[in-house]
Amino acid sequence: MTLVNQRKCHLLHRRTGHRSNIILHGDHDWPARPAVNILEYPHITSNCKVRVPHIKSQHPHQSNRFTCMGIDRGFDLHPPLEKKADDMELWASFLNAVQKHYEEKGDTVMRIDEQGNIVFKVGEHPTLLRQCHRFRRFSAKISGSLCGNVEKYLIEVERIAKKYFGSRVVPWSEWIGDFGVYGWDEVYAARNLP
Repeated sequence: MTLVNQRKCHLLHRRTGHRSNIILHGDHDWPARPAVNILEYPHITSNCKVRVPHIKSQHPHQSNRFTCMGIDRGFDLHPPLEKKADDMELWASFLNAVQKHYEEKGDTVMRIDEQGNIVFKVGEHPTLLRQCHRFRRFSAKISGSLCGNVEKYLIEVERIAKKYFGSRVVPWSEWIGDFGVYGWDEVYAARNLP
């Protein structure tokens, strides 16, 4: 692909208003204004290359790793499960189905950590927490060179989750301007619930 019509822009986060500098490459007619909301131009995902700077990750599973700022995708579970027998039993069945799915395929990306969480050792290490009432979101960055094939796992786990939780599974993608049901502060706070 020949890179033409390079333009420095900003990626604007709809909810927080934070900006990330990016460089857009491609043969599209970008607006004349210097700051562009990239989410207004969903066609860039198939025809353009988006290059973003590397920053140190603030993700709890990647404290010593570097990651690429980029576009997130995943699903939220809304309303969240509660710490009651029915929800815990349903969650355990779901986790067993996910574990069985990847063990039968011989996929070594899926691991069980010391707390019993299911961790996918790719990209930002999306995680299914063992305790259902602490879980809000399963997601990862899908753009950038360090993401690997994480999107495949996001799609597969979402498909399994829909079999167990139906409409409670709320898929989202920043590519289309959707940032999910929860804010990141709520996602991280739920992980520390008693």
